[in-house]
Amino acid sequence: MSMTTLPGIALLCGCSLLAAVSASTLPPGDDSIPEPPAQQTGETPAAPAWAGTYKGVLPAADCPGIETALTLTDKGEYKIVSTYLTEKPQTFTASGKINWIELGKKFEILESDFAAKFEIDGDKILRLTPQGERVTGPLASDYVLTRQP
Repeated sequence: MSMTTLPGIALLCGCSLLAAVSASTLPPGDDSIPEPPAQQTGETPAAPAWAGTYKGVLPAADCPGIETALTLTDKGEYKIVSTYLTEKPQTFTASGKINWIELGKKFEILESDFAAKFEIDGDKILRLTPQGERVTGPLASDYVLTRQP
């Protein structure tokens, strides 16, 4: 064996050792180490507790109210149907992906002509202020949608 191949072998061994040590000392959760796949049980996960249809009449400035039906699906989607209770009722429908502010608790609906924030509270959904706060005072109970059976 010549003297020129010994440094090459030493370098190769050193790099292999360094790679082995580096891989064993990476912090937990490092994306460079693939996690083993989660074991599948064959069971379908339960639908989230908040999935369902909620209804109520929300206040409006220019009519007696807005009859509202809001459906949240276990796939993270919503459909909202709003009927303005005027002399000639007008109905508007929007649907899309739930935009979570706080997962499973607060969310917002953002449409080109409509934006609203909501909070899930048991079997009720509360319409929030534009700042994401609960409505307080004597009208607070008017901003509630109730889960339908």
